[in-house]
Amino acid sequence: MTTPCPEGLPSSLWDRVGAFVDGVSQEPAETLVDAFVTWAEGRHPDRLEDLLDALRTLGAYPISLGVLEAAWNSDLPPERMGRVVEDWLGTVKIGLNDPKGAETVARHIAKDAPRHGNAFVGDLGHLLLGWDMYDVAAPLVEKAAKAMPGDLSVQFNWGVIQKMRRDWTGARASFEQVLRHRDDDQAARWNLGIACTALGDWTGARAAWSRLGMSLPEGDGDFA
Repeated sequence: MTTPCPEGLPSSLWDRVGAFVDGVSQEPAETLVDAFVTWAEGRHPDRLEDLLDALRTLGAYPISLGVLEAAWNSDLPPERMGRVVEDWLGTVKIGLNDPKGAETVARHIAKDAPRHGNAFVGDLGHLLLGWDMYDVAAPLVEKAAKAMPGDLSVQFNWGVIQKMRRDWTGARASFEQVLRHRDDDQAARWNLGIACTALGDWTGARAAWSRLGMSLPEGDGDFA
């Protein structure tokens, strides 16, 4: 095994992981998970992240999944939980090549996400949008948008969800709100152009597309 032993971890425990990965040992993954959880309790969260990095590098997914679930059920602060969630989803979707399993994990996480506050809910929704898990992300983004109307990143994501639902009026309002405070946000302006076009709001659509540098025929009506 070439992956170094994480800082502070007994080398004998790390050797057991190597034997598990190499198929030399028949020790159950659950036993190793319990040993790691016991070791991590009371230690600085950086040590947990070091451990998760090492397990991922080693490809010890049956062990890392158990550690990640235990971490999710712990009292880590929200900023640390974000890393746990991202690692958990990535392990299942990419490490195990199981997109459906990753969505199942996402739904499990989403149910309990509110305990970490609205900001965490919004961040989780953003993460799930990035993972193309739109159905799971939508209620999280909607909840965060209603709870934090001044958070422009959340409002942008809410506009994206509304656009996907073909709620063009809502999408237009969300992207207009973002642009009132971030006039140089080209992604918001592009999406505003789409929403205005879908609504037949040719004045708004012309303004959006023109600001993006597009040349349009003169007039006030449909420019198609």
